[in-house]
Amino acid sequence: MFRSFIGIVLVALPLLAKTPEWERAQKLVGSEQYQQAAQVLEKAPQNDVDNLELLGEAYVGLKDFKKAIDVLDRAAGIAPTRSMIQVWLGRAWGHRAEANKLMAFSWARKAKDAFEKAVALDAKNIDALDDLFEYYVNAPAIVGGGLDKAESVAKRIAMIDPDKGKRLMTVVSRERSK
Repeated sequence: MFRSFIGIVLVALPLLAKTPEWERAQKLVGSEQYQQAAQVLEKAPQNDVDNLELLGEAYVGLKDFKKAIDVLDRAAGIAPTRSMIQVWLGRAWGHRAEANKLMAFSWARKAKDAFEKAVALDAKNIDALDDLFEYYVNAPAIVGGGLDKAESVAKRIAMIDPDKGKRLMTVVSRERSK
């Protein structure tokens, strides 16, 4: 029995390991060398969700939001339950909305939808909750923003990180008093 368990673990290990391209690119993204990371990942397997997610992050760093969205959509198709892909999609859509006033409403809604989906996929994903909070605080009601929604997210964050939740509740209070 123990031997068969070890055999299963050894067979599964390569599935858990990141590609060498990913390892190198992750270090480059970590040091904000987005162009070099993108060059590495563009040559990496395009069916590997980890490579695609990191390539999307690199494109966001390069402010190439269209490419980021294309790559992250592909990653989301491969791994539809991965919360962080939705976070990066939301960020890319949000930046794209900020850069194009004609499409801002449509793209802002896509950002909101991605952030909400990220939270729905992983209710404890602090990155997703933070981004959703920021969206709700800063976006007008016409595209789904609102302080009541922000307060609700701040309360959820407080259950994970009480100090941060308290700071965010202060932000909501300050915004309400404006």
